[in-house]
Amino acid sequence: DPIPDENGNITMHPDQILLSETKEGSNYMIDRLFGSDEEFFEFCQSQHIELGNTISITKKYKTNNIVEIIINNKRLILPESFANKIFVKPI
Repeated sequence: DPIPDENGNITMHPDQILLSETKEGSNYMIDRLFGSDEEFFEFCQSQHIELGNTISITKKYKTNNIVEIIINNKRLILPESFANKIFVKPI
């Protein structure tokens, strides 16, 4: 993982976006998982949220800051705080 600058900001690659900023109805490839919380990584592993895997954005609930995705034919609902730790690339 990249090291944050003195303000805690992470430099992203030009083609990466946060999962929370994706478009409904689009497909993406997981490119980076960012965090220091072991539980976050355990959850990702158990749900197959792994680098290189493809996800589909099925619904975005903007009022409640929730993203609904499909990964490995499984529907998941993720809060924005979680989606802000997953970087994806459009495919």
